[in-house]
Amino acid sequence: MGTARFGTFLVERGAVTATDIMQALDEQSRRRPVLGRLAIKHGYLTVAQVFQVLNQQADTGLKFGEQAMRLGYLKDADVYSLLQLQRSETPRMSDLLVQLGKISEPALRAARLAYEREVPEADQGSTRGDELRF
Repeated sequence: MGTARFGTFLVERGAVTATDIMQALDEQSRRRPVLGRLAIKHGYLTVAQVFQVLNQQADTGLKFGEQAMRLGYLKDADVYSLLQLQRSETPRMSDLLVQLGKISEPALRAARLAYEREVPEADQGSTRGDELRF
């Protein structure tokens, strides 16, 4: 069995629908801070450097962090730190499902407990850190 993600678990148990998950994913995408803003906010780059990265990125198609490293503005460790910041500042999928009224907080807590009981830890996807942030 592959990794069983919490969102899939919620859908399989009828706690939310696949459409609910898609709506929460859209909201999560809208709320995810972009690396350029984080780099400015946390002092990694200046506004002028971010614009240079974005201009070059339009030509190369590289990801923001890769382009900033290519220009010599960031090191690998800086990009890693920015990605960690982005991850920590992105709302969790479960929180968004509650905010959007797709599931109540008590129902979510009960589902999380059931997930932890029923799905072996080795098969559990991260409920905090994966890209979808369930």
